[in-house]
Amino acid sequence: MEKPLAIVTTYNRLDETRRCLSSFEPYFADLELIVVDNGSNTEMTDWLRAYGKLNKRITVILMGENVGCPRALNEALKFRKLGQPVIKIDNDVVLLNRQSDWLADLEALVDGMRLLGNPVAMVSAYYEPWDQNRVVGVRNTWLGERLLSVRPVIGHCVYHTGEFMDIVGHFDVLAPDHLYGFEDLLMSHKATALNRAMIAWGGWRIENIQRHGALGSKEARDTHVEAMRPLYNARAAQITPNRVYTDITGVLL
Repeated sequence: MEKPLAIVTTYNRLDETRRCLSSFEPYFADLELIVVDNGSNTEMTDWLRAYGKLNKRITVILMGENVGCPRALNEALKFRKLGQPVIKIDNDVVLLNRQSDWLADLEALVDGMRLLGNPVAMVSAYYEPWDQNRVVGVRNTWLGERLLSVRPVIGHCVYHTGEFMDIVGHFDVLAPDHLYGFEDLLMSHKATALNRAMIAWGGWRIENIQRHGALGSKEARDTHVEAMRPLYNARAAQITPNRVYTDITGVLL
């Protein structure tokens, strides 16, 4: 199996980004990690350049402007190989499983479910407090940790299986000014259309160290999300079992 392509998108939040990447450093050899920066300030971009030079196992892409989270993710997906899993990582989460075998255990879980005829689309990292409204079933445990069926899968830190990514392609871009929101929900719609499992596993744990967006005020973020919502609803309505592939530009084909 290919090493997962791990993608961290950044827009300012230097302290959180430092803490996020530091928590994943023990696994740089097990990941193909790409940081895509969406036009952050000079302090942030200078630090990312230096960090990338010191850590040869990662790739840093500086977009120079804020092209939005979905486009930044798709920029990194240009490096993805057929069958390669993708881990989408927000830059305000910290991995709590340092120096453990969480990645091997997670991939064994995914392989086991596939062999039992229950292919997985996405695995969400587990965090407290967990949003119980997203739990649609309990799958007992895996290696002594909670295993939940969830819908939808929301951002933070998500493992997308290689098989699922081969089918769905890329993340959806809803408009030229689509900066934030809905790409995870649309992936969840596609997983549902394809009848592929979405799960959360307690053996892969993160901490959310900042739970407000990087776009500025909550009002600015909410205004942007509400402007995109009709476009999201229209895109979600277009998804069927035979129409789930999104191209590199973010268009559903």
